Amino acid sequence: MLGFFTRQRVFSILASIFFVVAGVGSFIISPKESLPEIKLGIIVISTIYPNAAPQEVEKLVTTPLEDAVKNI
Repeated sequence: MLGFFTRQRVFSILASIFFVVAGVGSFIISPKESLPEIKLGIIVISTIYPNAAPQEVEKLVTTPLEDAVKNI
């Protein structure tokens, strides 16, 4: 069988091109339902605590807020 493809190189090249074109065409024509749109939710929390060190703001304000919001 392998000898057929080595002897008929033009047929082998045309068959390969056909399969590549058919695969690309099938991918383009495929319904969009098989590739659903995914929306990722992003929440931004900005905390301000005047006259406090960044570590204190993170410990006293940001971490409790993140814990309360992370399950939404």
